[in-house]
Amino acid sequence: MAPTYLQQARQWTKQHPVAASLLAGAVAGGTAKTVTAPMDRLKLLFQVGKLPLTMRNLHTLALDLYKEEGFFNLWRGNTATLARVMPYAGIQFTTHEQYKQWLRHATSQQYVAWQSTLTKPPRTTEGSTAPFPLCSLLFSRRFPTEICLPDPGS
Repeated sequence: MAPTYLQQARQWTKQHPVAASLLAGAVAGGTAKTVTAPMDRLKLLFQVGKLPLTMRNLHTLALDLYKEEGFFNLWRGNTATLARVMPYAGIQFTTHEQYKQWLRHATSQQYVAWQSTLTKPPRTTEGSTAPFPLCSLLFSRRFPTEICLPDPGS
């Protein structure tokens, strides 16, 4: 009997854990952004408009947008957002999972004791170090070294 799709997916996940983490993080980040896209679009319109943010104005703007431009206009610009968010979310989720695995292997004897007595140290380390690779990359791209270093001629 041939394996089912779910069995094949589980086998692939076991064979390619990093790729599975990348995919899971990207899908989760993309789903979250797509679900919240209409609210982000309305927020953006309020930020660039002159209307104050009230529930009445929010309701009026949402209805006007729906009537004039259609339901799917609430997701305008979401593709560009997904192109930015999905790789970031995938890499962040993957680094978190990898750090978690590394910490478990590095402290395999002590991890059981940590789990039963001090649950915070390894989990805090995992969560605090996961965004480090991306944040350092983004920081270095936004603030080139020419800005950070003093001028050698002065």
